[in-house]
Amino acid sequence: AAGVVADRVFGGAMIAACAPFALATSALLVAFAAFSDRGPGVAAALMLGVGFCVAAPDGVLGGAASKNLCDYNGHADDAALPPAVSGLVNGCGSVGAIAQGLGTAALVDACGWPALFVTLAAVMAAATGVLAPAIRVEREYLDAASARRQHLRQ
Repeated sequence: AAGVVADRVFGGAMIAACAPFALATSALLVAFAAFSDRGPGVAAALMLGVGFCVAAPDGVLGGAASKNLCDYNGHADDAALPPAVSGLVNGCGSVGAIAQGLGTAALVDACGWPALFVTLAAVMAAATGVLAPAIRVEREYLDAASARRQHLRQ
């Protein structure tokens, strides 16, 4: 889904395409906190939406976007850098998953399940902001590439 959105809506900007999915995940987590008590169907539909929306940025950021960021920053010839960047991105996710395991139980015990989902929503919204520098680099590169193509056509 992220690839289609990136190509059709964001002109090939994969990292920029992750932001709406991340924000949608955040909104769906808030909705889950507020409405999951309305029955298993509502809870399942909301969690299905969360899973769909969170999978799109996860697949893009841990894979192709890591390689693209290296290219955008002039390191296209460094064969070792893209796997290192991808490992860093995926490693951050793993550290987050480990740390989250400790925090989840404490937060749920202290504040309840809705607070957990609102907290996850806030963290996801903040993560969207962390994408801003990469989105800027991506946009600058794609704009420059487009200008070069336009110049060659003339």
